[in-house]
Formats: sequence, C-alpha cells, structure tokens
Amino acid sequence: MTRRTERVAAAPPATQKTPIPDPQVAPATPAEPDPAPSAPAPVRHFEDVTELVVRTIEALDGEDVIGWAHDRVDPDTMGANGLFWYLLREKFGKTYTCFYSKRMSFLMNRSLATNFLPAGVLRRCEQTDNLAEVALKAQLIVILDATCPEIMTDFAHLIRRSKEVKSKPILFIDHHRRGSSDIEDLPNAIGVRSEEAQSTSAILVHVVRNLGLDLRGSDEGFRLAVVARAGIETDLIGVDEKAYAPSTRDALAYLDEVLGERGLEVLDRLKAIRHPTSWYRKLGEALAQVENYDTTIAVVGLGVIDDTGIVPFVANRLMEMIGFKTTIVFGLVYDRIEGQIISVDLDASGRSTQDTEIVLADLFHDIFFVTDQSGRKTSRGGGRSNMLLGDYSGAGASVPLDYWRQLHARSAEEKVQVLHRLAWPAEFLRMRHLLTQRIQTLKPEEVRSVVPVPAIEGL
Repeated sequence: MTRRTERVAAAPPATQKTPIPDPQVAPATPAEPDPAPSAPAPVRHFEDVTELVVRTIEALDGEDVIGWAHDRVDPDTMGANGLFWYLLREKFGKTYTCFYSKRMSFLMNRSLATNFLPAGVLRRCEQTDNLAEVALKAQLIVILDATCPEIMTDFAHLIRRSKEVKSKPILFIDHHRRGSSDIEDLPNAIGVRSEEAQSTSAILVHVVRNLGLDLRGSDEGFRLAVVARAGIETDLIGVDEKAYAPSTRDALAYLDEVLGERGLEVLDRLKAIRHPTSWYRKLGEALAQVENYDTTIAVVGLGVIDDTGIVPFVANRLMEMIGFKTTIVFGLVYDRIEGQIISVDLDASGRSTQDTEIVLADLFHDIFFVTDQSGRKTSRGGGRSNMLLGDYSGAGASVPLDYWRQLHARSAEEKVQVLHRLAWPAEFLRMRHLLTQRIQTLKPEEVRSVVPVPAIEGL
C-alpha cells in the first residue's frame, strides 16, 4: 500500500513520445504494421508519484534544484538521483545537484558515480564550500531513498543549527518504512512512500516513463540505465526472483531493453572490479584468526583503517572462503581530505545464512546507534533479513564518533596514532561487550581483533 503525506489526485494518462529506435534493430518495412513495444507500459500505480513531482517542480520559479542523499550513497540512491536529474532537465529545463556525506564503501559504487552518472549530479558535502548557504538558497530539497535525517550527516547538522533550513520545502520519494525519526517529521515535507516497491530506482523508472521520456537510443540513457539497473539489483540481494513485485519486473524489463547484452556485460564487469592489495592484507589478518572463532560465526575487528570498503569486503570473503554461517566485521574508519581528518566512524558489516538464530537486521539496529542531547537513540545500523535458503541476509552500520574526531592533535598523523593507541581498544571492548550480551552463544574470547588490544592480549 502506498502511503502519502498528502492526498494527490491521479494524473491523467501520460502522453508518450515516439520511442527512439534502437540502432541495432532494423526498422519494419512500410507494408508491415508498427510492432508493439516489447517493454511493458508504465504502471498506473505510480502516476500519483508522477503527478506530485510535476506539480511540485512546476511551482518553482528558479532553475536550480538540490537534493540530499544518505551517507555513503549506494547504487539505488544513485540510480534514483540520476533519473531525477534526467527528468528535471528533459521535462522542466532545470538543473539538479544532490549532496551526500562520506566516502562510498564499495568500489563498484565509486565507479558508477565516476564513470556512469553525469558530471555534477552527485557532490560530496565535505568538498563543498558554503554548504549552509547552498541549503538556505534552495527553493526545494529533494530526498530520494532515505527515511531518517540522521543518516544524512551534514543535512542533520544543518537542520539542527538552522530553523530556516529545517523549514525548507522538501519533496521525498522512498520505498522504506517510516522510522522513529523521519523526513516526514519535518514541517514542510511532502512526498510518497511506496512500501511495496522494492527500490527507489524502480519507482523513478516508472516516473520517467510516465512523463513520456525514453532512455533508449542515447549513450547518456544507456549510462543512466546501468546505474538504475545496478540500484535495483542491489536492493534485491537476498530476494528470490519469484518474490519480485510486478512493478519491479516491469522496470527491469524496460532497463534490460535499454541495456541489451552490452549493458549486462558492463554490469558483470563492474561487479568483478579488482580490489586493492591493502584490502587483502586485512583479509589475511582476519583469516589468521580462523582457529579462534566460533565454529559457526566469525566476529572480527579490523582495527583503525582508512577505507570503509574493507569492512564489507572482509565480511563477504570470510563467508565465501571459510563457510561460516554468520560473519560480523567492524573497524574504526577515518577519512582524510586535504590533510585533515574530517570524520571518524565505527563501520560494521554482517552476512548470514542463519536468520532464525541471528537476525542481523535487528541486531545491527539495536546495537549501532547515536544518542542526541535529549537522550533519544537513533539507529545507524540495520539491514535486510532473508528467510530464503541459499542467500545471505545482510546488515551494515556506520556510527559517527565525533568525540574521537574532535580530539586535539598537532597533525593528522598524530591523530591517527591516537586512534590506534586509544580509540581502537576502547571501541573494540565496547563492541565485544555489546555483541556477547546480544548473542548468547558467543564467548568474549571469540570476538577477535586483528591488531593487539592491551587489555585482552593472550585471549
């Protein structure tokens, strides 16, 4: 069931443009009738989303629209924002930039953003001057594929500091359920939450088509389809194909028509990107602890690292190489820009095939959180449960540890040393306690650190 923050009338049937011919397909002869399109027609279920987008954008005076995305944007967020950029330019003649915080985790995601999204669609907050001024000038802020303001770090800071930014008009489109702290809570937020949709990219595919736009026949459309297809696939991890929603099937069929065999080969190559050798070093350190793990679950801390992508990489490889039923990997990740440490986060990743014993989505939701000044806890972890045998359920978390980032040091190098010497032992012991309290079969000595922690050496 689709839930909206306001009632919207159904849009009239969209007038479709003549499809752009596929250059690889020979045109029909004049004596033959025009062939029916092989891709399904746009689904009427999403016409309320389309109507809301049209009405909201047409009410704007200026040409610039900005968006905000959750930290470390993933392919579904990228696909949705790429398609939104496209429809704004093609249908309304407007420009669009979406801001996000923190470096992306996966190499495939970084390649998608660099090589397939049009230049300027995504812009990292930490590399943007006068971010508050940008937000204050915006007539509209668009938020796609996010529910909680707290998972948009810089946006959350802005709305806490500025009543003007908090009161800005916001348009959101999402497929996640409403959270305890949600975009809908902001005073001027309107939008559509379609919980039966399986990705936000799929929703935007239908909106684009309802507006009479077509990705076929251009290199730009092909690249956007690559990102959107990757976005839908990512959100379908752990979902059996039989459980795909009809709207998801329709979106995938259309994107496959845009991509053809060449596009599917591109996606396969993106998934097989080679990882840096430094990542394999951490994997080797985690594998060296193999005799110390529980026989079914491997829980390991990687110490202080400078690339968040290492965390899910090690979690996946432990599952594949050793055959644990569950892996939980965490590390203290710092990010540096122009010689300054701009963030310190506790990042975690989990994979599991034993959902009946350890539900990672619930576990990560409960133990990875931030606490605001009023004492309210906001989860910074969660995932996707999967009850289908043969697949992994997944969970992830990224908790900002500002008290370590703000610790005074004479240089970035000195601060990194402080993280190694002081921060990691403290955070590792805290995580070991939380995990063993929640997983009753897990013993403290089975939660391992790949680097020495003075308080527990010899375990």
